[in-house]
Amino acid sequence: MVKLVALLTAGSWNHVAKLIEDVDWEKAYIITTLQGKEKFTCDKPHEFIIINENWPVQEMISSIKKGLGKEYGEVGLNFVSGTGKEHMAMLAGVMQAGLSFRLVAVTKEGITGL
Repeated sequence: MVKLVALLTAGSWNHVAKLIEDVDWEKAYIITTLQGKEKFTCDKPHEFIIINENWPVQEMISSIKKGLGKEYGEVGLNFVSGTGKEHMAMLAGVMQAGLSFRLVAVTKEGITGL
């Protein structure tokens, strides 16, 4: 089974919730702000990795890498939510943590790897 790493800041929170709820992920990590942590709801278990949109990209990367530090193997990445700066930080954090990845998304046909 694969773990999920999804960004949840600007954009479609429903997409992220559906992605978590429709798959039996080994673990789901949500990279978000303190506001996202307080307001996001989902019935399945998930963990938050907190970033601040005002941080420099290197600080975001460090937080993401630290949050994923105990993981190994492959993760599914979802970039539907967020900004370019946050996308770069998430990708760099996953790569620096030594994880392999594939892109995943909710489509009309269901959850798919891209």
